[in-house]
Amino acid sequence: MKTSLPRVHSLNACDLDATEPTALVLDALDLLAPGEQLCVLIERESFSLYRHLSDRACAYCTRVLANTLVEVTIWRCGTQAII
Repeated sequence: MKTSLPRVHSLNACDLDATEPTALVLDALDLLAPGEQLCVLIERESFSLYRHLSDRACAYCTRVLANTLVEVTIWRCGTQAII
């Protein structure tokens, strides 16, 4: 059985006002096809974003890269994540 890697979309949400990254991410999630992932770069962890992701049946993995720079990989629950 052949397994293919998911398509990963990148989104840089740095240098935006406080509420803009969440809105940008939620809009991008609406465009994801099944099995795709969204990798977001933000300047600080967004706990409000995490609540929205749970409401939309999405899972995520967060990595702190440097100081307050954070990478969040998001996928819909029920699809396998390759991180």
